[in-house]
Amino acid sequence: MESNKTKKLLINKFLIFNIAAMVLIFCSMFFIILPSTDKLTSINATVQADQGETENKKSLIKQSDNLNIGIKDVETKLNEFTSGFISKADEVDFIYTLENLGNKLNLKNNLSIGEKKPIATFQQSDIQIVLQGKYIDEVAYLSEIKKLKYQITVNSVNFTQGGASGSDSVNMTVFATVFWQ
Repeated sequence: MESNKTKKLLINKFLIFNIAAMVLIFCSMFFIILPSTDKLTSINATVQADQGETENKKSLIKQSDNLNIGIKDVETKLNEFTSGFISKADEVDFIYTLENLGNKLNLKNNLSIGEKKPIATFQQSDIQIVLQGKYIDEVAYLSEIKKLKYQITVNSVNFTQGGASGSDSVNMTVFATVFWQ
């Protein structure tokens, strides 16, 4: 009988042990695993939100870099554009350069500069250049004024027969606009 009692006691202990193990497993699931999965889900959502925010910041940084490159291009072009403006100190040099260019090409030249008209942060003047000489030299003159450091916009060019008939002399009148700072 004692062996029956011992068997029953062992079976009871085994059942109690299994029930305790199941309760322990259930409690660990309820108190440890489920809160951990909630925390992991929350952390995952936070990480994804942070990842999206990081992507947005990367995009903004890339746009900012592109804007900076664009600004540098604009600044470079603006500097090139304004470097062609004639400053007060360069007025005499500008006139001297145009007259010297005509003399170098054996052209008689007459230069007249109109009144300066203010426009935004600069001024513009209409100029008239009258040249007399050979046609080829006058075309070379036009080509050379394009190469000057000054911003000169040629508006029109008129050619007329110059000197006596039979002469190869041609009159050229250039109407242009120059910009001053």
